[in-house]
Amino acid sequence: MNALLWVAPIAWPLLVAGLVVAFWRGGAPRLVPWLVASGPLPALLLAALGPRGPAPALPWLLLDLRLELEVTSRILLLATALVWSAAGIAAPRLTAERWSTACLWSLPLAGNVGLILAADLISLYSFYAVMTFSAYGLVVHDRTDATRRAGRVYVVMAVLGEAMLISGLVLAAGAAGSTDNALVATALADADRRELIVGLLTAGFAVKAGVVPLHVWLPLAHPAAPVPASAALSGAMIKAGLVGWLSVLPLGAVSATGWAVALITAGLATAYTGALIGVLQDRAKVVLAYSSISQMGLITVLVGVAFVAPTAAPIAVAGAVTYALHHGVAKGALFLGVGVRSAWGGARGRWLVLAGAAFAGLSLTGAPLTSGFVAKAAMKEAVATIGAPWASRLTTALTVAAIGTTLLIARVLVLLARPNEADRRAQRPSAAGERSLVAGWALLLVATAVATWTVPARWSTDVPAPAVYPSALVAATWPVLVGTALAWATTLLARRRRTEPGTPWIPAGDLVVLAEAAAPTARHLAAWVVATTTAARDRLGALAGRFEARVRPGEGFSRVDVALRRWQVAGGLFLLVGAALALALGVAG
Repeated sequence: MNALLWVAPIAWPLLVAGLVVAFWRGGAPRLVPWLVASGPLPALLLAALGPRGPAPALPWLLLDLRLELEVTSRILLLATALVWSAAGIAAPRLTAERWSTACLWSLPLAGNVGLILAADLISLYSFYAVMTFSAYGLVVHDRTDATRRAGRVYVVMAVLGEAMLISGLVLAAGAAGSTDNALVATALADADRRELIVGLLTAGFAVKAGVVPLHVWLPLAHPAAPVPASAALSGAMIKAGLVGWLSVLPLGAVSATGWAVALITAGLATAYTGALIGVLQDRAKVVLAYSSISQMGLITVLVGVAFVAPTAAPIAVAGAVTYALHHGVAKGALFLGVGVRSAWGGARGRWLVLAGAAFAGLSLTGAPLTSGFVAKAAMKEAVATIGAPWASRLTTALTVAAIGTTLLIARVLVLLARPNEADRRAQRPSAAGERSLVAGWALLLVATAVATWTVPARWSTDVPAPAVYPSALVAATWPVLVGTALAWATTLLARRRRTEPGTPWIPAGDLVVLAEAAAPTARHLAAWVVATTTAARDRLGALAGRFEARVRPGEGFSRVDVALRRWQVAGGLFLLVGAALALALGVAG
């Protein structure tokens, strides 16, 4: 029974994928959405009631599958199960359309849950690959040119990340002499090729986390997917990068200032880049995708803080996990809110959606008494442990990032007030689908209000209990007020100039669009180089031919060869060489 509790979170979604085919062929497709929605329930049960520590030995399953549930993985499993539960409830229209979509919904869920529970490198990589590549079906679900383009970019970046990841995992296993995650992380602290291995693992998981400049797939893939799939992608699967970092990096075992600086710098660059490009977009889902990039940048900063000193690692890791829980449920609620807005077109529906989106958005900004307030407090606690000069500079940088998050949320609210008509036509659900979508949205709004306040502090001793005092409230309030004032000023300026919404200054996908624009020029340049090289080769060949025709060096070489091979000449040369050698030996003697 205990083994079943551990295996069910992974096995049940895989079994659901098989049952979907059976029910579809058996003429009972109406049961499929209920089956799909039940996929995350065993994971939710394990997160709430499962025992702490390693699972019972499972030598008969997946090359001696090893699972484990610690404090950090329990919180991440809870966040993942909540987001997938709400997304599954909201997705009956998708899962009832095609049996392939219902299957592809369950496979990423199984991979996502298995990744969090994996305690060895083989299981970790297997579940990571299952989650990554099966999610392609969710990205290209609509089968339009835009979704296929997003799918191509997603696969290219996924393969790049997998190549770095599997190289790093093989080297790490060799350095540790084991595939156990904990032993590998400890061994990496003193490994001969530590910098190379840590670099490969960090970059490989950074692709999934959306760290700049490896983020280019995310603002294309998340908006391309249907709304419930977008909620799962951004609320749960994007955290796979964090799960990988916490599983195999030597956090708490070594002080690595170089990696700390690199990760903190990359995290801040990601947070600011996501905010800057996101506020320029003209679709709510694209803005939310860039917001996810920005928020993952803040989590990356905390991983960098864990590298500053071993004593800072436990608090930094706890802060990152708390922030992941907060971001997962709040961002999932915002994505589902976009779908609800498409369903509710009237004035009353608009204000209800805007109220829910504002609540989830204020949570992301870290406004007082929201889940973000708790997550930001845990983040500041982690930053404070590393002391000067890191703490003061990082605190200022994170405050600026909060202003950027407020601008992003203001942009989302503006776009929800006047939604994109193409989005509304593509995502408008049926009456039954509308009720399910609202139910999933409501579940994540409740989780946003409750989960981060109650769970981390109870489950982890490294997360301080939320403390509400005047100075903390003021510190959390003024960045939101500054961001709101900037957004309001920008809106007034746009109204005075009577600017109409149009193509954003920086299109979604940013670097991908730049590469696509540069591709024709690069092709012309490559063709010119090839043509020039070919012409030069032909000219040299012609010159060599004319030279040979006039001088005929081959005939001269032939005559010399014939002369040297005559025995009289060869013998004379042999005698001369022998005499010279004897003379040299006589002089030396």
